[in-house]
Amino acid sequence: MKTYLISQEQIKQFAVFLMVAMLAVFFAGYYLGGGLGGGQKSAISSAGESLSAAPDGTEQAEINTSTLLQAQPGSANEAGNVKPDGAQKAQRAESGTKATSVSNKKKAEQKAADKNKADKKQADKKRVERQKAEQAKAAKKLADKKRADAKPAAMKAQKARAQKEAAQKDQAQKAQSKAQLKKTAEKQAAGSTGAGTQAKAGKAASSQSPQRSYSIQAGMFASKVNARSFIDKLAEKNFKAYVSNFVSTSGAVKYNVRVGRFEQRDQARVLLRKFQQSFSSPAYVVISDEKAR
Repeated sequence: MKTYLISQEQIKQFAVFLMVAMLAVFFAGYYLGGGLGGGQKSAISSAGESLSAAPDGTEQAEINTSTLLQAQPGSANEAGNVKPDGAQKAQRAESGTKATSVSNKKKAEQKAADKNKADKKQADKKRVERQKAEQAKAAKKLADKKRADAKPAAMKAQKARAQKEAAQKDQAQKAQSKAQLKKTAEKQAAGSTGAGTQAKAGKAASSQSPQRSYSIQAGMFASKVNARSFIDKLAEKNFKAYVSNFVSTSGAVKYNVRVGRFEQRDQARVLLRKFQQSFSSPAYVVISDEKAR
C-alpha cells in the first residue's frame, strides 16, 4: 500500500469535493427511491475521521488515502448501477402498459380494418345481387311487353287472314253463282224461244201453259235449305221471293231464288235497280213461267 504526502489545504479541497460528490449521489439515489450503500457510508465516515484527526498547525500529514480512493470508485459504481426495486417495477409496468396499449391499438386497428373490409365485401355482394335483380326485372318487363305487343299483332294478322279467306270464298261463290245464273238464263232463253214457237204453232197448247211473267233472278243454290235462308234474308229487306227449281244437264237439281212477278219487263227492271241498291250479289231479269213454291 502506497502513501502520499499532501497538504492540509489539498485535503480540505479534496474532502469538500468528495462531500459534494457523495451528496449528489445520495440525493440522486434518494430521488430514485433508494438509500446509499454501506460502502458509501463507510467512505464518508472515514473521510470525516481523517479530517478530524489531522492537526491544525502541521503543514503535512500522513493519511492513508488508498482506502478512501479505493472505496470511492466501488461506492460510485454501486450507486450508479443499483436501482431501487420500485423504480424497476414502475419502469417495467410502464413498459408493459405501453406495449399492451400498442398491441391493443394494433389489434383494434386490424379489427376495424377487417370489419371495414367485411362490410365493403357485404355491400358489394348486396349491390351485385340488387343489380342482378334489377336486370332480371327489366328483362321480364321487356318480355311481357313484347308478348303484349305481339298478341294484338297476331290477332290482327289472324283476323286479316280470316277476312281474306272469307272474301276469297265469297268471290268464288259469287263467280260460281254468276256462272250458274248465266247458264240458267241461256237455257231459259232457249226454252222461251221454243215455247214461243210452240205457242205460234197452236193456241190450245199455249192456253193450257202458265201465263208468262218477268222476275228477278237473285240467286242459285244447290241446297233448298240455303235457298230458303236467302229468301228469309230478302224478306228482311221487304223483297218477296220464291224458289224455282230445275234439273241441270248433269242431272243435279238446282234451286233458283227469284223476286217478284211482273207482266211487263220494265216493271221488273225497276225492281232490279232497287234490289241492286240493297244487295251486291249479281241479279238480272228473267222470264218466269212457274208458280211459286
